[in-house]
Amino acid sequence: VRSAPLAAPATVPLEVTATGLLLVPVTVADGSAHRFLLDTGAHVSLLTPELAAALGLPTAGARTARGIGEEPFTVTFARDVTLVLGGASLRLSQVGVAPVALAGLPPVGGILGADLFRRFVVELDFAAGRLTLHDPRRWVPPAGAEELRFILREGMPMLPVTITPPGRAPLSARVALDTGFPKLLRLYRSFVDRHRLAAAAPGAPQPRVLHGTSMGGRTSYVETRMAAVVVAGHELRDVMVTLSRELAGNATSDRYDGLLGTAFLRAFRVVIDYPRRRLLLAPATAPSPAAAPG
Repeated sequence: VRSAPLAAPATVPLEVTATGLLLVPVTVADGSAHRFLLDTGAHVSLLTPELAAALGLPTAGARTARGIGEEPFTVTFARDVTLVLGGASLRLSQVGVAPVALAGLPPVGGILGADLFRRFVVELDFAAGRLTLHDPRRWVPPAGAEELRFILREGMPMLPVTITPPGRAPLSARVALDTGFPKLLRLYRSFVDRHRLAAAAPGAPQPRVLHGTSMGGRTSYVETRMAAVVVAGHELRDVMVTLSRELAGNATSDRYDGLLGTAFLRAFRVVIDYPRRRLLLAPATAPSPAAAPG
C-alpha cells in the first residue's frame, strides 16, 4: 500500500443499509464514483469484474479464496490502482477482482478491506453519518474514549467476548471484528458444535436452518437467543446471535470462534487503529440535521 501523507483528515459520508452493511463513496481512475463495502473481514480490497473492465484493467494471477459461503471462489488481481475517499488516496500496488455478493447488499464497485485499515486510522461516526480517515502519525485519540487492545490474525482484529447461553455457565470466545457482518455475533460451527449451542432445549423443536448469500455462495445458520453477550465490559442481555451451520468455508474454521459485527459498533463512535492494534469506543455524537431521520 502506497499512499501520500494526509495533510488533514479526510471525511466522506457513511451509509448504513437497511440490513446494517456499511457503504462509502469511492472515486476511481476515470473520475467516476462508486459505493464500496467497508469490510475489516476482507484480507485485500476488491473491485468487481464489471468495474475493473470499465477501467480497462488487465487481470492476472488467479487464486482460490473462501468466505462464509460454502463454495470456493476465484480472485484475480489488477495492478497499480488508486482509490480516492474525499481527500485521501489509497494507492494499491495490487487489488483483487471478484464478484461481490452478500445478502442485502445493493450494487457496489468493490470492497475496501485490510489495505485501507493498515494505511489509515479509521473513524466511524454512525450518528453523524460520516467516515473519517486520519494519518496515524498525526491522529489524537478522542477524549473519553475506551480503548480495547486487539491482535491481528489473518489480517483481522481479534477480540475476546463472553457468551452466556440460557441456563448455562458463561463461555469465552475469540472473534474477529468484521464490519462486513451486519448483525451482532456469528459463532462458527466448530465452536457451536463443541459447546452444543445449536441443540434444542428438551421438549423444544429443533431450530430452523436459514439460508443467505455471502462471498462463496450459500450460507446456512440458525438464530437463537443468548442470556448475555459481553464485549469489553459491555453486557448485552437477551440478545439474538447467529450460529453457523455451513459444512464448508470459513465458518467451519477453528482458528477463531466467530465474528463480531456492526450491530455492536453502531452504539458508539468507533475508531479502528490497526497501526497501534486498538479499537476505541467513544460516546455517540448527536445526529446532525443531515443525518437525522426525515
